[in-house]
Order: sequence, then C-alpha cells, then structure tokens
Amino acid sequence: MNTLYILDDPGKDKHFHHYTLTGLEKSGFHPDVVYCTGNIKNSRLHDLGHKAVTLGLSSAVYKNFNPVPILKIVRLIKQNKAAIVHVQRHRALIYAGLACRITGTPVIYTIRQVRLIRNATRRFAFNSITPALARIIAVSRGSREDFISRTEYPPEKIVVVPNGIDIKPYQQNIQRQEARRRFNLPQDRFIFGMAAGFRKAKDHIGLIRALRLAGDETADSIMAFAGAGAMEDAIRKEIKKHSLENRIILTGKLTPDEIPYFLKALDVFVHASFREGMPAAILEAMASGLPIIATDAEGVPDIFDTTESIGRMIPKGDITGLADAMKELNNMDTKVLKAMGDAATKRLLQGFTSTQMAQGIVEVYWEVLKEMNKSHKRAGLQSFNLNPTNKN
Repeated sequence: MNTLYILDDPGKDKHFHHYTLTGLEKSGFHPDVVYCTGNIKNSRLHDLGHKAVTLGLSSAVYKNFNPVPILKIVRLIKQNKAAIVHVQRHRALIYAGLACRITGTPVIYTIRQVRLIRNATRRFAFNSITPALARIIAVSRGSREDFISRTEYPPEKIVVVPNGIDIKPYQQNIQRQEARRRFNLPQDRFIFGMAAGFRKAKDHIGLIRALRLAGDETADSIMAFAGAGAMEDAIRKEIKKHSLENRIILTGKLTPDEIPYFLKALDVFVHASFREGMPAAILEAMASGLPIIATDAEGVPDIFDTTESIGRMIPKGDITGLADAMKELNNMDTKVLKAMGDAATKRLLQGFTSTQMAQGIVEVYWEVLKEMNKSHKRAGLQSFNLNPTNKN
C-alpha cells in the first residue's frame, strides 16, 4: 500500500517521523518521504533507510503560492499510485490538499502546534482543501481543542495520537559524574535543566526570573540551558541583569545523541513554555527518570493526567509558581525525588512511547482506507486490498 509522507525540508527531520515511518512499514504500508525543498543528502530519514525524494522547489516558489508544487505532487501521486497522502505542515497541506482534490486521494494532516489557523488567509486556504481532508491527527487534547475553536472542520474527524519517543536511548547506563564532566557542570550542585530552542515561546526569560525569585532557598542549585536560537542575546542579557552568571550555564545546541547525557546530569527538568503541541523534551526527561516542573501549555496537561506525582505543573507565565516549585523540589528528600522520577517514566510508558504513537497513526490509516473502500463500492470503483495479515 503506497503512501506519501510530505515534509517541508530535510533540516526539519524529527525522530517521531522515523518512528511513524517505521511503524507504517511494519504494518504493510510503503511510505515515500517527499520533501518540498532541500537536498536528500541532508535527510536523516534517508540515512535511516527510508525512501525519500524531493520536489526540488526553491524557497521562493514554495513560500509564495505557486501551481508548480501542486502539479509535482499530482505527478508523484499518480506515479506511486499513492493511496494516502500524509502532511505535517500548513503550507504543504495546502499544496497537497489541492493536488489531492485533483486526484481524489485522501489527505491526513498532523497538527503538532496551536494557532495554526490564525488569520483569514489561512482560514480561506484551509477551507479550500477540506474536501480532500479525511482525518486530522492532533498530538494532544489541547492542540485538538485549539484547532476546533478556529475551524469548522468536523470534530469527530480530529483524533488525538500523542507524540511518542523511543525510551531506549534514555535508559543507557550513564553515570551522573560522567554526564556532568561532559558539559563542564559542577559535581556537587543541585541542577535544574531545560532543553529547548531559544525562542520566545519557551520563556527562558521567565525561568531566569523565577530562579532569581527563588533566592536563598535554592542558593545551592544551578540552572543549565541546552539549546540555541534567536533569543540567545536576550537570555544572556537577562542572566547578567540578575547577576546569575555563576548559576546559569548555557551548554549550546546539543545533538540528539548528546541529549541523554545532558538529562542524566540533571536533578530536575524544567519546561517553562507558553505554547506546546506535545513537548518531546518533557517526554525525554521522563524517559530519563527525572521529576518534571512544567507550565500547563497545551500538551502538558495530558502528560500530568495521572494520579501519581511526577513533579509540578504551573500555570503559564506564573513566575512565582515556578519559583515556589523550584524551591520545593530543591529541598525535597532525594528518595521522594527519585519516586517522582520513577513515576514519570511509568507515566511515559502508559501512553507516550514511539510504538504507541505509530500504532495510533496506523489505525488512522486503516480507518481512512476503509472509508475509501465504502466510497469506491458505492461508485462502482475498485477497492483497496485491506488484508488483515498486513496489520502488525
């Protein structure tokens, strides 16, 4: 069963794409990754063994509406005899949706963020492709609710399949001393840490202010930020403003292979974001057995929806709440902290693994194909062969 999996460019490859593609392949599908722009040589997914092609579009052609991408996608659908087109981003959705209106191919759209339909132009574009849109996959209840509030798309066709990660890389036998040496972190201090791009939505500034507000009750602790981005200068200025140069360490941007080491160096993971679909960074910290302090950005309440204590969830933008949570966990008994971390890992295994995510997406594919078969039968067209032995 051939399908197309359309992404913007190889530079935005994420590990959950690999997990999804692997799950589809194991279930009898043959997905081709289609990049709208960029070079296959830069594709991590291609390096991992997934078949990949590029439309070869320039950034100018892709970003400014142009019929060329539509025609290229139509050609690919026909060449591959694709049964489903799966799209991950809004601009790619519009091009693919218009192409699929021509070919009659169903589209699945994964929404990983909030505020995607945020103006009249996007609303008009989205409405133009909805006849081809068979399902929307939201990575959290919050992202689903946000999308419902902004569109007239049928809520029953928006299903929640949470992001998931492979727990194995975070269960390595990495000693804390070794991990701290790797990033020049002190061996004898309590360390809070956050791994996220330096963007305004992640609110590093608020977290810096919270550490300052926590004052003497966290004097023995430091904060480590792993990441890089446009807000770096502002972050450094805020650190200097509060005289926290000796208590906040910037490690720089880390590779995926370095993240497990960084997490093993920490005592508590902190995530102070304003907006989230389903934060992979928190899931990775949970896999590492860390207690979590996080703001209630959209995907986070799903994670904290458990009777066991995995940390503290704070209202977005609540600097005092962040400071209080940091003081509490900083002074908590180590056995209680470990129990929180163990509960966080248990919570991850309940619904946020890569296998569970892939299975959920595969089920959506089968549902869409069953609906297509019913439609084809009514129209006297050939149906797809839904052989149950293909399902894993």
